[in-house]
Amino acid sequence: MKLKSGTHMLATIEEFGGKMNNSKFIICIIFILLLCISLEATYHKIGHCREPFWAKDLELIGSTILVPDDAGIHIIDVSEPNNPIHLGCLEIVDTCREIEVSGDIAYIANTTDGLLILDVNNPQSPQIIGSYDTPDCALSLVVSDSIVYIADRHSGLQIIDVSDPQNPELLGCFDAPNANHVALSGTLIFMSNFMGNIQVIDVSDPSNPSLVYEYYKPQEWVNDIIIIDSIAYIATSNCKFVIYDVSDPTNFNLIATYETTYVTGISILQNMAYLSCGQGGFQVLDISDIFEPELIGALKTPICARKAWISDNIAFIIDLYTGLEIYDISEPDNPDCIGSVDTPNYAMSIAISEDFGYVADYNSYLQIVDFSYPSSPYIINYLGISGTIKDFIVVGNYGYAITSSRLYVLGLFDPTHPVIYSYIESGYSNYALKYKNSHVYVSSSAGVYIVDISNHTLPHIVGECDTPGNAYDLVVSYDMIYVADGNDGLQIIDASDLENPFIVPYFSTPGTPNNVSSLVKTGNILYLACNYDGLKVVDINNPTSPIFLLTIINHPDSKFKTKPIIIGNKLIVEDRAWNEILTFDITDSANPELVNTYIWNLSSTDFAVLDEYLVTTNDYYGVSILDFESITSINENLILQSDIELNNYPNPFNPTTTISFSIPNESKVELTVYNIKGQLVKNLVNDINPAGEHSVAWNGTDENNRPVSSGVYFYKLNVNGKTEAVKKCLMLK
Repeated sequence: MKLKSGTHMLATIEEFGGKMNNSKFIICIIFILLLCISLEATYHKIGHCREPFWAKDLELIGSTILVPDDAGIHIIDVSEPNNPIHLGCLEIVDTCREIEVSGDIAYIANTTDGLLILDVNNPQSPQIIGSYDTPDCALSLVVSDSIVYIADRHSGLQIIDVSDPQNPELLGCFDAPNANHVALSGTLIFMSNFMGNIQVIDVSDPSNPSLVYEYYKPQEWVNDIIIIDSIAYIATSNCKFVIYDVSDPTNFNLIATYETTYVTGISILQNMAYLSCGQGGFQVLDISDIFEPELIGALKTPICARKAWISDNIAFIIDLYTGLEIYDISEPDNPDCIGSVDTPNYAMSIAISEDFGYVADYNSYLQIVDFSYPSSPYIINYLGISGTIKDFIVVGNYGYAITSSRLYVLGLFDPTHPVIYSYIESGYSNYALKYKNSHVYVSSSAGVYIVDISNHTLPHIVGECDTPGNAYDLVVSYDMIYVADGNDGLQIIDASDLENPFIVPYFSTPGTPNNVSSLVKTGNILYLACNYDGLKVVDINNPTSPIFLLTIINHPDSKFKTKPIIIGNKLIVEDRAWNEILTFDITDSANPELVNTYIWNLSSTDFAVLDEYLVTTNDYYGVSILDFESITSINENLILQSDIELNNYPNPFNPTTTISFSIPNESKVELTVYNIKGQLVKNLVNDINPAGEHSVAWNGTDENNRPVSSGVYFYKLNVNGKTEAVKKCLMLK
């Protein structure tokens, strides 16, 4: 999480300046140590539905989710959360903003038609049975005792009698311009507006609502509001989750303020607050001590989390532009995360030299992290560099940083206090850089340019080569430059003459990748991260005629964007859509073999290796230190070795499922269940079995007959000592 008030990290560091005296330096370390967080939870994605494209709300009815958006009401079957099915869309003119269900009736706030009323007795086939056209634009609603209260933007509060759903009638209204959200507590309506006000309105007589109190917070309009037992939970526009005691509606008594990213939606369940945090993803707070909300877990959704529904440790999250994302949030621990450190802004890339890490922290300069104790890393200083830092590398006692349009040369003789030696303006948008033989190669919006830095105080551009697209990444090998050129695929540049580099022409093949974001090379093989087009394997033995060998896609909607890294014979790649770190054995580099899938809660923007640790930058969530061996070692429990028949039914299940398998000959059979960490849960079969079909029930218990928690499990079939198949099942409670 980000703590951004004047007493928190960013302001503290900026007040101290780039070179701190000893007393201020000690104070800064104390502040940072207090603010370092460790996201222990291992929340992980289990399912995805591409529809809807744009939505702000959802409602779960049995095993069906209804999602209103600008196309209508999307209907999604989630009886199998790991395999949601989009059943269709009830088309409705203009945007549906919010939905609330009471009994067999759903009420929809529609920006054009006002209130829409649906019969959802069969939620997979909802029917419009009534409507009421409000004067302006219905943005939010709440339902109680056959009355719907609507925040109708410039027309304020509209109160509708829906006792006859087919013939709703206006009961009363209250003039309140710019109304955007509404909540109910007893006979009081709490209605917010875009100006920062929250009005408390007495609706004990719905035909004559009256103002009780108006709470004014300038520059802080409300994104969401929920009231439970006279406690108001409010998401504000200035990145705060605020809790008030409103038992006295004329006196909002502040209980707690939790500073986070931009919260768009709140869900409260028992002692937990679930926050949909836009580009910051999804956060879970323990509010059992309401005065001290505590972050206990978070996950990064692909783009922008808008609203969540929680049921049986499953989070159904509406994510802007990517649809419905489904996550298992049952696992509270992540023993493979050794340590973490927050950064003031968005950690985008990292370079490590000895025990120090240099983090490109978006608009918050270059952050310097001490990794001497990996379980307790901390920021020791920063270097103010103008602009957004895109990439940083370390070569000996020098560092090279690129911002949007500049290349900086830094002296790192004192690694805790870098010094800017020089910089040059490129006039382009820079993306990545590499070093070779006293030259820095920079990929940019205009292609690649080459800078002579033999004199660190007088760097100068010696050569340029334009590429068709945006050069997002590059690899320099011998006299060749391999470029990830976005939608224009792979470009290969001959740089044998540094002053006159040129693109090597080659014939494209049907396998030519497009939308290339990053790449890495080993020997004569390139691995291209091509976003939703998968991970491409390319043979460049002849650079003038590259051969596209194969495409790796882990899930139908996998997204490969982060730059892969190669450590020994291991290729490490991130699937950003699923927050999975994939490890491939590349002993045969042309045929990578998946040997481990590390399932966790964050997306990674960069990787680096520090001794036995894998260090990741995690955008909004700073930097994490993971146990390298644990997350990259061969894990046979997660590898599907053959196509032998192995299935379970039902799936998901509670509390028992039947696992079926068939074998062609009499064989020694072992059937075992593992959790997502590869730890043994239960042995189901360990015996000689005759040829044919077999089945065995698993009742959701471990070896000691204790019930296991809900979540994803793997069951593995070994035949005559060889792993033949591994499948996944989902237990719900």
